[in-house]
Amino acid sequence: MRTKKFLLANAWCRFWAGYLFILAIFTRRFGEKMVWAWHHCELRMIASCICFLRFSKDEFNSRLASLLEEKKLEMKDSSKEKEFEKIPQNSQDTLNSLLNIDCIEEKSAKDIAFIWKKYFENKDSVYAIIPAEEYRELSVKTKEFPLFVYPLPRGEGYEFFVQLWNSEVCHFTPLSSYQIHKENAPVCLSLKHYTELAADKDIVLMVGTPDMNILSVQESQLLALQVKLYYGIHSALKFNHVRVFNNSPSTFDYRALITEFENYKRDVKSKQESS
Repeated sequence: MRTKKFLLANAWCRFWAGYLFILAIFTRRFGEKMVWAWHHCELRMIASCICFLRFSKDEFNSRLASLLEEKKLEMKDSSKEKEFEKIPQNSQDTLNSLLNIDCIEEKSAKDIAFIWKKYFENKDSVYAIIPAEEYRELSVKTKEFPLFVYPLPRGEGYEFFVQLWNSEVCHFTPLSSYQIHKENAPVCLSLKHYTELAADKDIVLMVGTPDMNILSVQESQLLALQVKLYYGIHSALKFNHVRVFNNSPSTFDYRALITEFENYKRDVKSKQESS
């Protein structure tokens, strides 16, 4: 028998489904901002399930699966995937906006990595030097599955953050913000990957500056790390969570991501204690 809370949640999601239909009409007229609104409201329904409902694991997973299936059908039918690629990237579109490429042409990859690290190590930024081979695999996976969610420890629990890839930029926003800000949900971190040196130096440079009102640098590093864990060249079985989330949502369990994170923390602690 359905509980009162489940029926209330069902009505809530039906309301947003109607809202999405209206947004679908207005998207063509108002362009990119409404495309953002579309994605925000889709995931806002998922956020409602995570943050508002408190029914059993099976009920949660069933409802989440239904919402993910609706999302996939809507995107497929209305070509939202192509429109989503129009989302603006950050203003620093080229590596030359940060480094004088002419001055580093003769430098080795090791020297460039040292310069990149020195430039950002005292700034409130997340940065990395990624081997080109590793980034190529990452790029293939993120083009196939640009959408995923990650847990971050907050207090005694976890908060989920949504990942949205757009070309070489990986955007993050709090899942809970969809409930509050609708289409204006803030992008709290954008990780920009510069591929200009991939061919000659075999490296890709990455940097992102978090909104410090939402994310600390350490939390931003944890998000960037989880991208590597789930999409990287050594992601192995973890990438199956991404596949399941996108292809078989009926079997997706968000709690498994928390378990993976807890296991990672234990592994790191164990290595630190043994060293």
